[in-house]
Amino acid sequence: TREKEIRKRARVEVIAWYCPEITFNNGPKEFGGLPGLILEIQDGRFTFLVSKIDLSQKQEINIQKIEGKIINEDAFDKICEEIKEKMFNNMQKN
Repeated sequence: TREKEIRKRARVEVIAWYCPEITFNNGPKEFGGLPGLILEIQDGRFTFLVSKIDLSQKQEINIQKIEGKIINEDAFDKICEEIKEKMFNNMQKN
């Protein structure tokens, strides 16, 4: 089934058709957060429409072995903080 959600956005009515049976709360562009996959968005100027959904479980997934080292959670958190700080500093430069 499809359900409809209407929200006002910058004086433009946004209409979203979504499928709660497909439990991904994603959509095109900045749209998302509904209790199901957004199948169609109408924002006054554009219409974004799903053209294909493939939920096949038969797709082969190849996972390549990568070289690296095992680290603990504290080291991982430190690396994440360093990356966030670099990203924040790069954003401030632009």
